[in-house]
Amino acid sequence: MLLLRDPSKDPFPMNAKQKTVQALKRVLKSKNSAHRCYAIQALGKIKDTVTLEDLIQCLDDEDEDVVLDAIGALGELEEPQSVPVLLDCYRNIPSGEVKVAVVESLGRIGGDSVIEFLTEVLQGRGEDMEWATDGEWDDWWDAQIKALEALGCLGNPRAAQTVADVLCDEDQEDLIEPGFKALAEMGSTGEGLLLEFLEQGTPKLRRKAATRLAGHSDIKIVEALGRALKDSEIPVCLASADALARCSDPSVSHLLQKLLRHSQEKVRSRVLVILRENEIPIPGPVLEFLLKDESEAVREQALAFIGAQGMVEKYDLVYHKLRDSSLAVVKAAIRTLGQLGDSRAADTLGALLAREELTPEMRAESALALGHMDADEVLPHLTHALRDAETPVRMNILRVIAQQGNEASFEILVSALKGELHQEPSSWNEEEQMLESPENAPSSEKKPQSVKKSEEVSSTEPQGNEEKSAMPAQSTLDAIANESLEMEGDLEKEAETTRLTSEEQEFLQLAEDNIELGEKLIQRQNPEVGQEIRRLAASLLAGFEAERAWPYLVEALSDSSMEVQSTAAESLGRLKAFNALIPLSCLMNSKEPLVRTKAADALGKLENPEAASVLLDHLEDPNPAVRVQVISSLGKLADLLSKESLKELNRRMRDCLQSEEESVCKAASKVLLHGGACSAVHDTIRMVLDTKGELRYEAGMLLRTYASQEGSNQLLDVLASPHEDVYGMTIEMLGEIHRTV
Repeated sequence: MLLLRDPSKDPFPMNAKQKTVQALKRVLKSKNSAHRCYAIQALGKIKDTVTLEDLIQCLDDEDEDVVLDAIGALGELEEPQSVPVLLDCYRNIPSGEVKVAVVESLGRIGGDSVIEFLTEVLQGRGEDMEWATDGEWDDWWDAQIKALEALGCLGNPRAAQTVADVLCDEDQEDLIEPGFKALAEMGSTGEGLLLEFLEQGTPKLRRKAATRLAGHSDIKIVEALGRALKDSEIPVCLASADALARCSDPSVSHLLQKLLRHSQEKVRSRVLVILRENEIPIPGPVLEFLLKDESEAVREQALAFIGAQGMVEKYDLVYHKLRDSSLAVVKAAIRTLGQLGDSRAADTLGALLAREELTPEMRAESALALGHMDADEVLPHLTHALRDAETPVRMNILRVIAQQGNEASFEILVSALKGELHQEPSSWNEEEQMLESPENAPSSEKKPQSVKKSEEVSSTEPQGNEEKSAMPAQSTLDAIANESLEMEGDLEKEAETTRLTSEEQEFLQLAEDNIELGEKLIQRQNPEVGQEIRRLAASLLAGFEAERAWPYLVEALSDSSMEVQSTAAESLGRLKAFNALIPLSCLMNSKEPLVRTKAADALGKLENPEAASVLLDHLEDPNPAVRVQVISSLGKLADLLSKESLKELNRRMRDCLQSEEESVCKAASKVLLHGGACSAVHDTIRMVLDTKGELRYEAGMLLRTYASQEGSNQLLDVLASPHEDVYGMTIEMLGEIHRTV
């Protein structure tokens, strides 16, 4: 039995780590340049300073790839002793790729000499320095970007002026963002230069400077940003407003509120968003004024502000906006009424919810708003509105009903799961039935009142264009279909005289082969009426007690829709419905891979050891995704199994390591290692070597997590063998095992 590592202690015993380092140092002398690269990369991950001199020697390697890896590894070590030799590489090796790598590594190391060097990189290519370029791309551009990123991380103000000089050239588009980011990290010196850009730069530079000054509370910065609010360029003005809002200075509130009277509606709207997101108050009279703004975007954001702040005292103003001429504003008012949670709005929202002439989005928003109010007040409205013909509306209603968490809501969800919501309740009176079939009603009864108080809100519906075309509306697909029918005769005549080439025949055959797949996709995009409702109900029932919900979810496993079956299985797993073992086991025989996957996942969550035998029977499932889930679920049940059952599980997992599917191999390896199987390490390593290293990184991480010492020792044995064809993947696994985070 393997000992699992204790995360509270050093996971890598020094002897195992030292042995690995010594073995990798020997590989550095290999004649195989690829092996040298692998060893250098692994040493960079391990970050052991004893390898410093060895890595420095690799800078003289004849293979440029080895040199590049050595430069990167020295950067990982972050040892100042390597700075001089890296500088020599930059000056003496003409390869632009090498120079960029040097800049990046020196940026990790830091120090005064590095700061000076990085500023030189920004100032020019260097006198008498050769830059070998590959095609049209100039590596000096990349070197400058790496230098700016490094200077930003180091935050030394000595380089601030040089960075600012680079930013003055707007043609260097790629340098602007890292340059301003670097200045923001350079203390007061960088802030001073940002202020200069804010006041004297081009519009683009002013906007960038304002963005980087966000959150500073220095009086000079606050005053400068305040002046920038008057900038003629709207992007600069808004960037300054956003930056000011993040300052802790209380005076910014007054400055920002002035923008609420800006002539541009874009500014007024955006400032409302900024104030809301930063929880900066707005005086009541100002809000009342904004609710009457000529711009619907401003009115909408003013309502959003009231809702976010929970300003219940503004209830009457919000209620009045239900009569706004803009649909967007009306929706915002409905949403805000819900956020305020004032039950006085329940009847009005219930009436809006019941009015089928309103858009589905509007009715759905009303349902969500009702969800914030007292359950006793809103449940009758929600229940009545479940007759709505629009699926999105009913789905929102169900979500809100589920939030109530009471007996009535549970019964409604059960009815929805059974598909009874679109059956006509026997309690409906004749007038209500006529509402569902208006063509059967007398002309004088074509527009009956659908719910109480609907007359009170009749004026709340925005007046749209009520004219209807003489021709019935057609979807794009219908229009295309009609055109196709008109042309059908001509096409048939043409087909009689046209002989298809072999390529055309092959193409047509391919199209026919995909018809069935296409039909399935269309069915998923356009599910049957009620399917989404049943599926949602199955999901929401997982929020109730398992003892009450599981029998109904088991019934849903026989639903005609695979999506409903899958969701019901998922909910049973979430509820850990111990008694659902047999129904879920039957579901493993479904023809649909998705259903089998969800059933396997649920079986693993039941905490029922008897589920293991069911899952073992499906380890040979033809679908790789199902097999992976079966293996994962078996891993969750492993701790519940008897010794004999665990032995059988490990044997079957070892068989899975022979799979051609990488995901299956990885899942099986994880189960073996986690369970501490005696041969787990050997089997995992062998699996990687047999598959040409496809899972070397994943296997290395698994070994690091579950068996670092044993994994390291066995890999070192492989590295000492004469089989050089496996050295590369072996070294990479060692690097992952001993990686220093």
